[in-house]
Amino acid sequence: LTAEKSTEPLDLFGSLAEFPLFFGTTLFALTAVGVVVALENNMESPKDFGKPLGVLNIGMAFIVTLYVVIGVIGYIFCVSSCSDSITLDMPEGTALTISVL
Repeated sequence: LTAEKSTEPLDLFGSLAEFPLFFGTTLFALTAVGVVVALENNMESPKDFGKPLGVLNIGMAFIVTLYVVIGVIGYIFCVSSCSDSITLDMPEGTALTISVL
């Protein structure tokens, strides 16, 4: 967050042609079938898993909130100068970049 905030106007919505990429990325980020099945099977009371305030809904709300906050902050600071993947904007050869990749 030490970068200077961009003064370019924000493009809040992409084109319709880019929607499949957004949809695919979102599905990939939020799909955790293996984790969900294992978690439900190891719970003391699996019937509480899918309740409105159950483990699944609270966990997914937390993850979605985290993704949205990080995405909005990144978008505000980068706007159009960001690459499609955050890993492409990381400096090569640093410990952080190596650990992420």
